[in-house]
Amino acid sequence: MIAAAAATAAAVLGGPQVPEPPVEAKPVRPPVIRMSWSVPRRYERAWSAWRPSARSYARSSVQPSRGWVDIALCRSSGGDRSIRRYGVRIQAVGSGYRRGVRTPRCRIAFRDLPRLGAYDLTLSLYDGDGAIAETTERIAPRDRLVVSLGDSMASGEGNPDRPGRYSVDVGSRRRVDWIWNAKVGIEEHRRVRWNDRRCHRSARNGHALFARDLEASDPHTSVTFVSLACSGAKLVEGLLAPYDGIEPPSRSGRARDHRRLPAQVDALAAMVGHPVRSGGRTIDALLLSAGINDIHFSDVVEGCATNLRGPGRTGSACVDEAIGAGLQTLGPRYDRLGRALRDRVDVAETYITDYPSNAFDGGGCGLLGAPRFGINRWEARRMADVGGRLNAQIRLAAARNGWSYLAGMTDGFAGHPYCARDGFLVSLEASFARQGNRDGAVHPNRSGHRVLRNLLDRGVVLDRPAYPHRRVTITVERLRIGEGFPPRARLDLTALSGEPVPTRHVPVIRSLAAPPTGAWVDVPPEAGRFEIDVYDAPQPQRRATAYSLLLRVGGATAGATHTAADELGAGTHELTDVQGRFALRYRVDVRTVPPPPEASSG
Repeated sequence: MIAAAAATAAAVLGGPQVPEPPVEAKPVRPPVIRMSWSVPRRYERAWSAWRPSARSYARSSVQPSRGWVDIALCRSSGGDRSIRRYGVRIQAVGSGYRRGVRTPRCRIAFRDLPRLGAYDLTLSLYDGDGAIAETTERIAPRDRLVVSLGDSMASGEGNPDRPGRYSVDVGSRRRVDWIWNAKVGIEEHRRVRWNDRRCHRSARNGHALFARDLEASDPHTSVTFVSLACSGAKLVEGLLAPYDGIEPPSRSGRARDHRRLPAQVDALAAMVGHPVRSGGRTIDALLLSAGINDIHFSDVVEGCATNLRGPGRTGSACVDEAIGAGLQTLGPRYDRLGRALRDRVDVAETYITDYPSNAFDGGGCGLLGAPRFGINRWEARRMADVGGRLNAQIRLAAARNGWSYLAGMTDGFAGHPYCARDGFLVSLEASFARQGNRDGAVHPNRSGHRVLRNLLDRGVVLDRPAYPHRRVTITVERLRIGEGFPPRARLDLTALSGEPVPTRHVPVIRSLAAPPTGAWVDVPPEAGRFEIDVYDAPQPQRRATAYSLLLRVGGATAGATHTAADELGAGTHELTDVQGRFALRYRVDVRTVPPPPEASSG
């Protein structure tokens, strides 16, 4: 005030005027639209839509007729102005559907969209006078269809949704054959609960845990999970033909309840349909676990657990006689399943896993390890051999039928066998106590199913197109073998696809012969030419993202792996062993394979 008075006085007196300091303008804060969106969760809704009496899921839960999305604008700011209302106009890309909403609430839900897919959003903020900000966004809500087919490992046998409480009276003589053949007294204190009692199916299996995790990993994607897996199912009786179930209904009920369960493939086709022939859905991921019941592996366990071994007895009959010709019949059965799936439904990718072959590492214990009966170490090794042969059959079947083979159950169970303190398998005692029968014994427990879930988390890859990809042509031009090898030494050159260790694909093997003189010799083009299709990573496991060459001469080896990092090896190379005793010169040509015309137009 003193300065102002002095300036006024100076002006009156005609003296020099002192200018007032400028007033700083307050910065204008612009409005900002911040949008997030998500889709409602469907995993639980689809899982609870199972209808045991109809032996199927409600069709509306598998094939939703509407799309859905939740829009949130709550983190938006009006800047210097107050937001009174939020506006969203939504329009389907490629169709005439459009709808607009203006509301004081910052969360807006759309539950009647005509379909899933791409939508353009116009987002607006309003104060009392009108719009203060507007922007556009494109979103694409999705729903994944994940299907589980197979046997007890897929159904969750041994892991009820709610365990029961049962007490067991084994009598005065604790003989294992009495226990295994259910000659026991069982008193029920609390009834066990399953999602489907007839199949001993629960939400605690690895396939269901994977589907739940898949949905939780992306707020823009929901998951419809359909499980038809049934404990005790085989490739034919169960997946391809009707089946009674592991616990058929009592004959005291209605006659319609006593009908056999439809084949899993038939039930799936009826619910899902085919997108071309019946307007159905494409299955994003089909999860398979099947084959162990076809070789009667439970009979192997029972035989070894009740085999009376006198002096000099090895107990081999409990393994050899039980499996019989089962392993030999697996191949045609898997191929029949592959044909049925290709004919009846449309599947983007099929995944099949191995079984834990080392379940009884070290032998049996408890009721499965009673003296003179039980499972000894020798029998455990024999059963592990059977499991390994089964897994080999699964891997070959996957290669023939275009499935992705995910190996990891055997490795994941290593160190956690049936008798370990932290074992990954349900004991026979726990099966009786928790579900009132023997059926859950020697199945993965909750820790074991987490191994299966983690295996699927790592191995299942979605939305990876098959085209375009690269076709790698490997031409072996010249070969040199040192004099230290026998005359006409055999040379095996193997082209394997896989990264980093070639364990995923069946190798292509060629044999060459060259005189071990140490001189370079030309290789006939027909003997040393390979073609491998290589895709961009990540890909489902059956598609190579790299390739390796492995050269064997006698007991010596040399190898090389080519990936996208070295342009898939395009150019000329020389492969030699560390001692320089043999060498190979080869040329790599890489070309892009475009989509076929029908794929481009689709």
